[in-house]
Amino acid sequence: MYEPKNLTEFIGQTEAVNQVSLVLEAAKAQGIACPHMIFFGNPGLGKTAMGKLIAGMMDSKMYYCIGKTFNPQKELVRLEWKDILFIDEIHRVQPAVEEIMYEPMSDWHMTMPDGLYGTSIEIAPFTLIGATTLLGKVTKPLRDRCRLNVHFQPYPNISLARILVQAALKNELKITKAVPMLLAKMSRGVPRIALRLLEMCQDIVIVHDYDGVVTANTVDEMSTLLEIDADGLAKDDIAYMKVVLESNRPIGNKAIAKTLSVDDKTVSEVIEPFLIEQGYVLLTSTGRVLTGKGLARVRGKGRGR
Repeated sequence: MYEPKNLTEFIGQTEAVNQVSLVLEAAKAQGIACPHMIFFGNPGLGKTAMGKLIAGMMDSKMYYCIGKTFNPQKELVRLEWKDILFIDEIHRVQPAVEEIMYEPMSDWHMTMPDGLYGTSIEIAPFTLIGATTLLGKVTKPLRDRCRLNVHFQPYPNISLARILVQAALKNELKITKAVPMLLAKMSRGVPRIALRLLEMCQDIVIVHDYDGVVTANTVDEMSTLLEIDADGLAKDDIAYMKVVLESNRPIGNKAIAKTLSVDDKTVSEVIEPFLIEQGYVLLTSTGRVLTGKGLARVRGKGRGR
């Protein structure tokens, strides 16, 4: 719905933009491939979008791979000069596969299995960009081979509102003045969520023919439909906090997941981070507990609708 065309149009992530801009301009001035990088942070914060921008500004292509299934013998040989190899979930690359990457990352050669000794082939100078939500699981040798380890932070509401305004303009969608900030506050600091909510509002306007304008009432109708409140808390978030409250003691991840009938990863990577960031839940050495803010919210005394 909205993708910036260059780094100057990239709203938010000022530190990331400044770091990437510096090494990108230096590489262009020298006529070399951009240095390797790792982008880390929560999903939906613009890591892939940044990779696409770098490829565009280097007049090259970006090849997207997933860490778990990454095959260097297949992917590296198709790269051309200055191309971007974007590996999502790079922390899931298998150790034996990762070791194969070290040589081509440093001297643009790769040893292909061939009998007892193998054959060394030339690889075009390229840029590896690894994206991860779990930087601590990326090995130190791989991190050290990357010039930048760039942290993508949750977006402030004002930046999300600006992104929504630009998306509405690009898609010729009429919105009232209050809509961008209302949606921004529901978006958990994530542009991907903000744009998804705007698209849902657009769908409501199209189906119900509200004069083609997204208003505060449209946002309210959307939030009721998706069961999220004005602060971005969803039904699963409230259910999580109720489980913690009713336990009457610190509770572990697995116990919460079992009670909610979801897997551990959904709790630890989808539900929990936002609740901890926003101060609803405290992670202690013995388990999860509600803060005063979380307690007030579950008991209906905090913000929400």
